[in-house]
Amino acid sequence: MYCCKRQPPSLRNICSDKYFRDLRHFSFTNSTTFNQYVDAVLSQRVPRERLIPPGFPSLLFSFSYNTFDAKFHRTCPGIRSWHGQISSTFELDSDAISSLTDETQKNTFWCSACNRGLFFPNTCQFHPH
Repeated sequence: MYCCKRQPPSLRNICSDKYFRDLRHFSFTNSTTFNQYVDAVLSQRVPRERLIPPGFPSLLFSFSYNTFDAKFHRTCPGIRSWHGQISSTFELDSDAISSLTDETQKNTFWCSACNRGLFFPNTCQFHPH
């Protein structure tokens, strides 16, 4: 009886191969979510220039809100009464990347409905333009 001595790849190896293959092709676009961005930054496999937000060093965040704790794209679902804008200027790209990945600042820079960047104008997974 012939028995194959080669072991099939483990589920862990298959998943990590897929994960790192996806990171090699990472592109910071209006469809990038907070978690995808954080994964790309933490992996240290994505070149820094592909992690810099659009408009760097000055970022303009346009949003709608009801309370300042939750911000939304104007087209995303959610209850809100006002529209606002915040402008932030970063001296170093590492400061911008650090701020965008900071969980405590997530509600400042990322939409509460679709988890996509508020620095990309008019983006929403429910209402793409």
